[in-house]
Amino acid sequence: MTSELILECRCDFIIASQGKSDVVQAAIDADSNITPYYVDVSKSSTYVSTVLTLGVLLNENEEAQAYADFVNGVKEKISSGMEKVQEKAKTVVTLMYANQSTRANIIVECEGTGAADMIGLIADVYDSSTKSTSDYRMNVEADWFIQNCGTAFDFIIIEQEGTDTKKVDDTYYTPSMYNERFEEAITYYSSTQAYASGMILGTTYSYNSFGGYANLLYLAYLLYPDVFSEEDGWNALQEYFDNFTTAKINVKTQGGWYYTGTSYSAYNERLAQ
Repeated sequence: MTSELILECRCDFIIASQGKSDVVQAAIDADSNITPYYVDVSKSSTYVSTVLTLGVLLNENEEAQAYADFVNGVKEKISSGMEKVQEKAKTVVTLMYANQSTRANIIVECEGTGAADMIGLIADVYDSSTKSTSDYRMNVEADWFIQNCGTAFDFIIIEQEGTDTKKVDDTYYTPSMYNERFEEAITYYSSTQAYASGMILGTTYSYNSFGGYANLLYLAYLLYPDVFSEEDGWNALQEYFDNFTTAKINVKTQGGWYYTGTSYSAYNERLAQ
């Protein structure tokens, strides 16, 4: 979206992310008849209320309520399962890019990001007073994980950027593609206690979005396989795609959501216990 496109389309009402406020404001400066409505996509606690509000504005109340029911259903299952968890897992959430090998630092998502806040429903998420005051993230090097694993956190959750259902060679991203990237990514952490214990978890970069709740039940299974069901995790993701997206896919065979390979044996052994 650009200011020029807004003006070209002669829009008088704009729904936009707060991160695009400068683009919208430039259009408003040129045309005072434009009214903005900003959506905060960084706070998972606002997703349901935001969708319900958009349902009213766009006259899609039934669809908005269906999304609210879906999210509330996931949260109820999470809450019920967490009652059986004696102690929340201590985790750190990292974001690794498709071109990670060209980057010197790794991003840690601290409290205040959509991912950390959402995953906070099922785990204690690492936070730092040195995080950025603008995006609530911090940049660290691989050695930082070696130094802090086993004390500040036990699990390392790797969010892979750019894996979902983006087209790759005219087909959807496949689980094998995701697994290959995950296996490469964990080499950054091969000297950590988490690596040896099978406590490096692979998931997709979706928790900073309205679809994040669809992935939460499977992540809960990865943390607490004795409490949460793998199948419930897959079913929640499938339900989201069936009912709330135009990408009609089989989530078990299309898209890179979680690590499902066999090379990281400690991971599979932990889940099988």
